[in-house]
Amino acid sequence: MKTHQDCPSCGHKGCLTVFDDGGSFCHSCGKTSGNSKNRTIMTDTPEVLTSRKEAFRGISKEVAEFYGITVDYKDGEAVRHSYPYPHATKYRYLPKDFSRNSGFTNDHLFGMNKFNSSTSKAITIAEGEIDTASVYEMLGKKWPVVGLPGAGVSDKLIRNCYAWLNGFNKIIVATDSDDAGNKAAQKIANAFPGKVYRVRMTKHKDPNEFLTSGHITDFNFAWVNAEKYVPQGIYNTLPQFKQILRDEEANVYIPYPIETLNDICKGLMQGHLTVITGPEGQGKTEIMRMFEYHILANHPTVPIAILHMEESKKTTLVSLASYMLGVNLRDPDHTVPQATIDDAIDKLTKSENLYLFEFGVDDDPLAILEKVRYFKEACGCKYIFIDPIQQLSYGKDADSTEEQTLTKISVQLERLATEFNIGIVVTAHVNDDGATRSSRMIGKSASVRLDLSRDHMNPDPDIRNITNISVSKNRPLGPTGFGGTVKFDPASFTLKEV
Repeated sequence: MKTHQDCPSCGHKGCLTVFDDGGSFCHSCGKTSGNSKNRTIMTDTPEVLTSRKEAFRGISKEVAEFYGITVDYKDGEAVRHSYPYPHATKYRYLPKDFSRNSGFTNDHLFGMNKFNSSTSKAITIAEGEIDTASVYEMLGKKWPVVGLPGAGVSDKLIRNCYAWLNGFNKIIVATDSDDAGNKAAQKIANAFPGKVYRVRMTKHKDPNEFLTSGHITDFNFAWVNAEKYVPQGIYNTLPQFKQILRDEEANVYIPYPIETLNDICKGLMQGHLTVITGPEGQGKTEIMRMFEYHILANHPTVPIAILHMEESKKTTLVSLASYMLGVNLRDPDHTVPQATIDDAIDKLTKSENLYLFEFGVDDDPLAILEKVRYFKEACGCKYIFIDPIQQLSYGKDADSTEEQTLTKISVQLERLATEFNIGIVVTAHVNDDGATRSSRMIGKSASVRLDLSRDHMNPDPDIRNITNISVSKNRPLGPTGFGGTVKFDPASFTLKEV
């Protein structure tokens, strides 16, 4: 019997099985020839894998049954493995064909539904289903083990499994000792800083080889002595330096919707903390919203996360829709139908590029740092907006002062922006002397500082609705000075450059 042949009927590659008697069956178009019309390629009832070591590479029947792994037989010969995931079943046509898994997605962990989160101090993540079962076997079936669906770790997998994995104190990664395995470990370590440990496998390249070679004690020793993951970040060679110089991710930005501001700053920079400052009533929130809408409307492939702590989520969405429709939807007497507003938000966020989030008054202020990591690692956000930063200190730890809390947050936000190459934009109130309120470090940590001024009590509405922007700090490029003027339009509740 020959498998993975090309089908002459449909033209697809690697989908035709040719039997010894000359008959054939196409797994793509279903066409048969010869005696194959009477053949069944798979039995109706899959059989549980037996405990024969040669049949399943050292994995016992008990472990196979625990994970629900089954094998389909054809004429007494194993032809397909089935691996049930929480959301779908994945098939492996022997010896190693995963191409016929239409509808299966690599965004869940194998075996995740077999263990409850937080019921063990440690969870082990292997690479693939066979290695998962192998690790569970070698650990004596005492510790929870789950598996990656492939060598890569997608953002959606992290997002789907984040809360479940985060319930464990320790995450032990037992991926292969190759480039793909290292990248997977790095991705998991970035999502769960301080929790991840790596099993160093030097004797064999993967767990199943330890099992089939009988070196179970060696693997267990490596597992018990798993090393805390040290992120990459030390560079010493010329090739590394050249790679840094050719890094296309450096100096990435989106132009501001204010041309005068672009003349000085080029745009809203990734990899930097931008602080929008001014006394209360200067329009800091609306300037930030102008930037948010600009990204959503003109750069739909760029995900952003938004936190406005001085307004409701509904107000945030309604205000963005006001830009979309050119109507002041915050006026309770507006006559725009709800369906029209819904449609505007649908068009603005149809690529799922907007993440609204909350931050409660009782939340630990430093938890904002974990949220930033989550939005970067799990959601792929390129920009995160926080308005205003001083609100974070209201839920401060009793052992810290407001100044200490905001100082720590400001410094860490700048570091996260640099480490993850994301743009973090915050608003900050200032004192009468122009220093950022509660902590001067807010302004000092900024790479870019935009200062707003407005004569908001002027009797002339034209003057009252004018806001001037000054760039007082511009670490990425250097130039400072006048950054443009915007005017507020009460009829649409939007800002436009003058």
